[in-house]
Amino acid sequence: MTAAHSHEDIEALKRQGQFENALALIEAKLAEDPQQIEWLLERGHCARLIGNFEVAEAAYNDAWAAADVEDDPYAALDAMLGLVSTYRAIGNYGQALGLLAEARDLIEDLDDQESLPHFYWIEGTVMRYSGQLDLAAERLAKGLEIAKRLADREGEGYILAALGGLSRVRGDFAATDRYYGEAYGAFRALGDAFGLAYTACGCGNAARMQGKWNEAETFFAEAADRYKVFGDRVSYAYTLWAWGTLDKMRGHYDVGQEKFAAADDLFVQTGDRRGRAYVQLGYWELDYLRTTGTRPKADAVRQALSDWRQSGLPLEAAYGELLLACAGAGDVAAANATLASLGTVWHSEALPLNLP
Repeated sequence: MTAAHSHEDIEALKRQGQFENALALIEAKLAEDPQQIEWLLERGHCARLIGNFEVAEAAYNDAWAAADVEDDPYAALDAMLGLVSTYRAIGNYGQALGLLAEARDLIEDLDDQESLPHFYWIEGTVMRYSGQLDLAAERLAKGLEIAKRLADREGEGYILAALGGLSRVRGDFAATDRYYGEAYGAFRALGDAFGLAYTACGCGNAARMQGKWNEAETFFAEAADRYKVFGDRVSYAYTLWAWGTLDKMRGHYDVGQEKFAAADDLFVQTGDRRGRAYVQLGYWELDYLRTTGTRPKADAVRQALSDWRQSGLPLEAAYGELLLACAGAGDVAAANATLASLGTVWHSEALPLNLP
């Protein structure tokens, strides 16, 4: 099999979500020459997508070092953006933003227009996860404009999906529905199974936020089935959290707790602090919603929220303050005002919280 053909095969496997099979081909290539930059990058990409972040980080660092030795700035850029995506996934937002600035300088030096949609997708999602919602909207809008100009359909699909997620967090659920619907159509046209799973979960969340429980259930089931086949521990965990939240909203507390527990196990495996924060919010709320059981102590919860703020999770901490307030241990208006200051119009006055 030639190198060109093996690249085609690997891309086909990735589009189908067969990341473990793709990794097997990649490892075979690296066994021939452990310093092949292209295969180190592919190792990083596949490992990251299934949640093996330590492997991904090492592969990207090795690829970056090899690219510097061979004076290959495009490969170095690919490695840098891969590292940013890895840091984003595990919640190292400061490290991600610092490296993004370096990558932006390199893109400008290279006048690399084709990398811009991917760059703005990564930057926008890092901004969103670090609580900078207005800046995230600016970056994603810019990336979408460039992707359309370049006819980059894959880039357009992922940016549309990211705008769907951002719109949900900001409380614009009609926009969420529209963006995810467009992204789902784009990935279906591309035959991109991973993109379809990504947007199926998004469509489920859009339906959940609009009270369309049965529609949400259908989409979450589709996403979960796809992610289980792929072996993607990261996205599967977030799907389980969202699905558990749906169960909670429907009053199926025990089923929701089971999904939260399964999600938390995966978040522990991948080292995802943000995901664990969402699960913890779910656990606390279930304790408040149930008529029996030990309710969490407000002081202990507030200490956890303080830790989240200090570690770069301001939005999740604000959700926690609203949870406490709606449970009678805080000021609901003040909690909603904090959320508004972070760039979202979503608010609540009482439990249960249909967290976006």
